[in-house]
Amino acid sequence: MKDTTSTSKATKKAPNVEERPTHYRVRIARRDATGTLQKYTQKFYWDSNPASKKQALAKARAFATSEISHLMTEGKPRSSVGKNLTVRDLVKRYEAEGLPKLKNGRSTGSMITVILSTFDDPRTGQPVEYFGNILSMGADKLTAKTLLGDDETSFVSIYKATRPNKKKEPAKGTIRKYVNAFGSVYTYAINVLEIDVEHPLKGKRKHHGLEVADFRDTVVGDTDFEKVLAHLKNGKKTKKRKEVIAVVQILHGAACRRGEIVHLQKQNVLKEEGQFMKLIFPDTKNGEKRIIPLQEKEEGILNEILKNVPEDRDNVFTIQPDSVTQAWGRAREELKKKLKEPKARIHDLRHTAISYLAGEAEIPIQDLAKITGHKDLNSLNRYYHKTAERLGQQVKEAEERLKAKNHKAS
Repeated sequence: MKDTTSTSKATKKAPNVEERPTHYRVRIARRDATGTLQKYTQKFYWDSNPASKKQALAKARAFATSEISHLMTEGKPRSSVGKNLTVRDLVKRYEAEGLPKLKNGRSTGSMITVILSTFDDPRTGQPVEYFGNILSMGADKLTAKTLLGDDETSFVSIYKATRPNKKKEPAKGTIRKYVNAFGSVYTYAINVLEIDVEHPLKGKRKHHGLEVADFRDTVVGDTDFEKVLAHLKNGKKTKKRKEVIAVVQILHGAACRRGEIVHLQKQNVLKEEGQFMKLIFPDTKNGEKRIIPLQEKEEGILNEILKNVPEDRDNVFTIQPDSVTQAWGRAREELKKKLKEPKARIHDLRHTAISYLAGEAEIPIQDLAKITGHKDLNSLNRYYHKTAERLGQQVKEAEERLKAKNHKAS
């Protein structure tokens, strides 16, 4: 008997459905009523059961038909309209398509797994979602209160009630991770899938004293940084410790990520006479190449490391990213009573550097985005806190430059 789910059959009956090794892929490219080209892709996976493959094909065909029909009549694919979707639809779409594209998506993936987790109903024996009431909501109905509210139906309340240790309040850091996971789902839905929903975490987030500041990035003050650095330098004088100290210092001055520095290769360190040393990161978190200029202090630190790198070794450092995190965490813990920000993470050194570049260095936001790798300028806006006086001074300086230019031209 011939396989009715072959590629040729699927293509013949549904031109927008393609068979791939593990799934059927629906690809839609149609012009709407205004002539704008609309593109959309969805995947339907199957397992080892032959019936599963047939079901996946049937769903893919039905989906393609529905999407094209809605596109022709409403101007948008049905699945890009928020009111037609549930929170579950967005979470599963992100799990299937957004997470695999992340460089370090393991942590967020574990959060998504918990969000979609189920338990067996003792009465029916059927799986039931722990957060079914939230996942079943319309995608355009989710709010910060739904996630962080004090009532028993909020995500935080349900999470607390289903934890093994129900008496202990969830750590703020844990809550932040789950909130960020929902935030990632909606950011992906809005920016990548172009689904017309409002981001549920716009504005103030609050849960039992967890204010906006708890969700934002911490800046490591100079005094705190010097204390932690001195503590690291007072440890054993090993090659590994020397590299950790160098990485920490570079992170404090350059707006890069821990993994980018630790995995830096010699060929991506450029130094031309009379110019700043530049670090090239060809494969970054956002998938694009990035170039970061080093300041004189960080350049000197990196040069000391490069002197001891064998010619036959490509990597500048021999340590792993976790080595830096653990060393920073131990030093911070041992000094916690002496630090203003005892919970500052190693990643906060990146935010500290960005704050300096945006504030004291006054690098324009468009230029700073090229250094930091932010595609969304709104993500950088929080680093800019210029006073009205300073903005006025900049306008005055621009006007004077324009006058001088016009005078020279005449």
